[in-house]
Amino acid sequence: MKISANSQAAFHITAAQEQDVFSAWTVFTGTYLSGPSKGEPQIPDRMKPNSLCLLTKRRAGVQEANRRIIGAFMVGVDFFGADCRSGTVAAHPVHRVALRPEKGLAFWPVLRGTLKNSAGEKRL
Repeated sequence: MKISANSQAAFHITAAQEQDVFSAWTVFTGTYLSGPSKGEPQIPDRMKPNSLCLLTKRRAGVQEANRRIIGAFMVGVDFFGADCRSGTVAAHPVHRVALRPEKGLAFWPVLRGTLKNSAGEKRL
């Protein structure tokens, strides 16, 4: 199954959500903010088996450039986002990792290395 950069996702995890996310190993996609689907869960339609979810955190008052990766997981082998109506994405039972705060990776340098423009050239 071909995986593209568009089939990956990054989620902001608040301090209040962190314990729940790492105990249940699920994340919520959020809700639509406007339009006919306003208030309904966002559908992760591009996610499928082998999609990666990055869990990120940024403390209040800290610049966006200092966002950290605090965990990551692959979605379950039977997860197809187009079929997900609840907006809940569950982690694979084996392929997941929580990073200690002192071991967290900087998010933006990791992301910038993978972004490309329409001509296939890296954007920095």
